[in-house]
Amino acid sequence: MKTKSKSKKMVLALLLSLAVMTFATSCARISDEQKETANRMTENLFEGIIREDYAVFSKDFDAPVLDAMDETAFRDLTLSLREVLGPDYSIQWVSAQATKAQGKAIGVHHYKITSSLTEEPIEFTLFASEDGNQTYISGFSIESDE
Repeated sequence: MKTKSKSKKMVLALLLSLAVMTFATSCARISDEQKETANRMTENLFEGIIREDYAVFSKDFDAPVLDAMDETAFRDLTLSLREVLGPDYSIQWVSAQATKAQGKAIGVHHYKITSSLTEEPIEFTLFASEDGNQTYISGFSIESDE
């Protein structure tokens, strides 16, 4: 079990690092459209986890995240989340910030995940980047004190 946990932490750290490396220091407001897009992408990501469907899970990923989060890492993540959250959990949007890095708009969306199996909510952060008219998941992190 330590290997799975260590593997999961390494993958999540990698994804978070990819997103954080590109951030600039200026922040702005997130539009309602950007929030709706992030919510849709979050729903796709977790729907893929629930259905154990990598194609649904990864459909909004940008190329670096697709490379970092392969199907093996996806299976490990799915197993870990099932152990922590169980089958019944809810995801609620909390806040977001917008920034620009290398000419690209990046949204940092914060969510909380609650489950009857956890005492405290789990923090989920989605990093969304815009490339032209398309928005992609550039990274995500899942953090729990448990």
